[in-house]
Amino acid sequence: MPDRCTLYITNLTSDNLVPVSSPAPCQMDIWNFPTLVRLMTAPVTVQFFTGSSDEDDGAEQNYAFSTNEGQTVIDVYATSDNGSVHYLSVRSKGATQPQYCVLAIASSNTIPGTAASALKWHALTGVTTATPQSHKAPPYEIGPISTDNMSMGIAIVDLGYVFGDTLAATYFQAISSNNLSQTQKEQLSTAVVNAINFGGYTSSWMTTYWNEVKHLALSSLSMPGTHDAGMAVLTLSTDGSDACNTQTQTLTIGGQLSAGSRYFDLRPATWDTLSGFYLSHWSDKVGGVYGSAGQSLNDALQEVVDYFQSTDSVTGVQPANECVILKFSHFGAINQELGTWMLDTLDNTAFQNLVSTVKNTLGSYLFTSTNATINLNQQTLHTLSGNGNRVLAVFDLGQQGDNDFPVSLVNTAQGIFGYLDDTTDPPSGVTANMVVYDNFANSDDLDDMIEDQTDKFNNYKHSVEKSFLLSWTLTLSTWDLTVGSDCISTLAAEADPQLLPNMNQWMSYGTVSASNAKRPNVLFIDYIGAYKDYAVVAAMQLNTFR
Repeated sequence: MPDRCTLYITNLTSDNLVPVSSPAPCQMDIWNFPTLVRLMTAPVTVQFFTGSSDEDDGAEQNYAFSTNEGQTVIDVYATSDNGSVHYLSVRSKGATQPQYCVLAIASSNTIPGTAASALKWHALTGVTTATPQSHKAPPYEIGPISTDNMSMGIAIVDLGYVFGDTLAATYFQAISSNNLSQTQKEQLSTAVVNAINFGGYTSSWMTTYWNEVKHLALSSLSMPGTHDAGMAVLTLSTDGSDACNTQTQTLTIGGQLSAGSRYFDLRPATWDTLSGFYLSHWSDKVGGVYGSAGQSLNDALQEVVDYFQSTDSVTGVQPANECVILKFSHFGAINQELGTWMLDTLDNTAFQNLVSTVKNTLGSYLFTSTNATINLNQQTLHTLSGNGNRVLAVFDLGQQGDNDFPVSLVNTAQGIFGYLDDTTDPPSGVTANMVVYDNFANSDDLDDMIEDQTDKFNNYKHSVEKSFLLSWTLTLSTWDLTVGSDCISTLAAEADPQLLPNMNQWMSYGTVSASNAKRPNVLFIDYIGAYKDYAVVAAMQLNTFR
């Protein structure tokens, strides 16, 4: 029986890659290639015979990778001489092949865990229909590769998807001409290795990468965050409100935690036809309130507790040092008056009930401090969640008007902290435990949003006393709300995949520098986990770029 060699395959393209249907029995021994929705939780492993066989001098295996539409993008042929020296021949084809598609090869191990300097890079440039008959066949022969431990790793990388077209073109040209400088190789390889490593462990990423992040204060840490986090379900909607213009997530709070979110925008309101608080998305306009009640506050908080007590079914990791920020704002009482939904004021008893619900459900998971003036932005993760999973419950104090959280209910010793937007001008004497710069673009145009948020970050003066929220969200226009065809989901599908390449550009062009602590601290998105946002990858690349 010939020996076996293991090929570890990881996908970093915008397409889901699946095996071709009905492969010939002689082509592969074990084929385990699940449909890819996000970055893979672990590299797919395929095993093939090595050494000689009764039929020919070299065993050859054909691995054909197709998009989920069935169009073959690349074929990989792996062959062997002597059982320890292996060759890869790669052919790319199809009109939909990515413009900047390359292979990253690790010669003696899987790519996760491989030093970036050890990777070899190969550009896939041509289109051919020729079928290689051996390792000597064109068009793209990679070898010989010595695999002492009988394994090698390959990543299929669409540089445009990971870095954006401008950087991708530069890297691709350097790879194609075999002129990749050491600096370029380090930047390229580190980003791709990080993308593969960090992409597989979104569920408990703070725990998994504790040594990389525990020393970082909130004001220098990057984390994914979810906009209108309670709006994965619609429990009740006013006239004119529906999933298209009100729903902002597909995952409830527990699912968002598993997808990597650690900052949650929660907007609790009471509705007179519902019992208790519901996380809501609404606007108060002339003629009444328009919007929806989403997930109940009780269910959302219980899902946080359940997440802390869970074990990831794929990685086997249990959350141990996760720090979750629950930011409460946009409070209100929404009641029907003569058939019209109207906004009323929450009384002090309702706010007290809100606090009691938070304290009773989260219990010992709440981070507490006897220092009433503690600045949470200055605290490191080691301080906040070094002794176990913790929740920072922060409540928007606003200008202490109607439906702003009463400053009298702030009690840091019981885990109830005050919050202010950096753009808010609070009354004299009102201070908060957490201040965040949070200013969205209010545009449905992707380029305008990117330019707006980039300019705001560039003009933001970093301070250890506050954090910056990068609002990577598009907002429905008045046209969309009335006669247009866009929904929040379609806008998120446009914006989310651009987060990772733009953060890579920020690091490459100096918007974010390795020499200082200024970072976008919250990567704030709609529909986390639905549209290949790679938010954890972007956050961890920012966190380790120092």
